[in-house]
Amino acid sequence: EDVNCFCVDWSKGSRCQYTQASNNIRVVGAEIAYFVDVLMEKYGYSPANVHIIGHSLGAHAAGEAGKRRPGIGRITGLDPAQPYFQGTPVEVRLDKSDADFVDVIHT
Repeated sequence: EDVNCFCVDWSKGSRCQYTQASNNIRVVGAEIAYFVDVLMEKYGYSPANVHIIGHSLGAHAAGEAGKRRPGIGRITGLDPAQPYFQGTPVEVRLDKSDADFVDVIHT
């Protein structure tokens, strides 16, 4: 099986106070969604073939991408961050509706 793997370096957005970093994930998610849109529009790549994996705050960035680009095939959240996300509306955190299949792994 041929696959492509892309890594998002958002170190400039994450190396700040946690409260700011947790807000920056919206921008990161928007950029990921835009990238998926480009793949779809320029190359005919189906969002259903996309699997986004995010750790901690990155899990919520993946969720944001899924909210902005409906039809993402799968999102995997690895130990999603809880502070500022637990008990919040689905619009601001990783949720089961963000992709066709969403799984979360807690360690």
